[in-house]
Amino acid sequence: MTLRNIGFIRTQLNGIPLPLEVVAFGPGVDMLKRDSVVHAGLRSAMRDGVRFVACESSMHARGLKRTDMYPGVNFVPLGVAEIVRKQREGWSYLKP
Repeated sequence: MTLRNIGFIRTQLNGIPLPLEVVAFGPGVDMLKRDSVVHAGLRSAMRDGVRFVACESSMHARGLKRTDMYPGVNFVPLGVAEIVRKQREGWSYLKP
């Protein structure tokens, strides 16, 4: 659903540059795993400039290491703190 929504946003903006970042935490980090069923969508979105960020706290709770994650994924210690920081900077938060 997240990747589909990203596609809809990019289509509606019709070429208007807009930074997009997905901060995954809790069970959402599974979508960023190397063997994720949506890895083709991740690759495509990354090529289009979408940044994906995984919460290391959530990864640790799920027994995941950085090497388990899809190449190009970025990391933050705590995903919810990253979301709060981004909102303070003026970013919008969209929850799928």
